[in-house]
Amino acid sequence: MCWQPCFADRRPGTDFCPQCWMLLAAHPADRVRAGVASRRDVPVDVLEYLTDDLSAPVAFNARDLLDQITDRENRRHANDRSGSES
Repeated sequence: MCWQPCFADRRPGTDFCPQCWMLLAAHPADRVRAGVASRRDVPVDVLEYLTDDLSAPVAFNARDLLDQITDRENRRHANDRSGSES
């Protein structure tokens, strides 16, 4: 289910291969990049790339989602640590 005729293996848990993710993140249309930045299955490295996008909405969406992922990971690690101390 890739956006172009691509037969590469998809990234685990996503709809696109690594190269397609980066091509979509570098797409000239703001709305395509904004769509990438708003997907829940976007890889962290692609989000990091989009945080510096020249389109403010794209960059803000990417930063917000990256912050959510980071917060979730921090909570998970905190729960893992507290569970191992019991």
